[in-house]
Amino acid sequence: MSHILVLEDELAIQLGYQLTLTDAGYTVKVMSSGKGLLEAMPGVDLVITDIVMPDVDGMEVIKQLKEQYPEVPIIAISGGGRIAADFYLKASKVLGVNKVLQKPIEPEELLDAVKAVLDQASA
Repeated sequence: MSHILVLEDELAIQLGYQLTLTDAGYTVKVMSSGKGLLEAMPGVDLVITDIVMPDVDGMEVIKQLKEQYPEVPIIAISGGGRIAADFYLKASKVLGVNKVLQKPIEPEELLDAVKAVLDQASA
């Protein structure tokens, strides 16, 4: 069973991702920002991170993960902020994420992305 860490600051979206992933059989931890990220990482097989979050944002999360846990795959998500979502997602690709998704994300799209990234990581 894969353990997924979801970083998302919007409660409704956070709960939607958690329910979708849990119903699919994944073990899910949820955080509303990257603050405390490294303490939450032991045992995590995949990180799904929003880009625009308070405190520690997704770009910083990606940098920390690439330095401390380079083997853990990352899916970056964004609906935009002060800048278009496309800009954030392109920047996260440069930092080395495995997949990017633009909000709104349908449950099936999320599950397909998670499966693809986990399958790729275990290959």
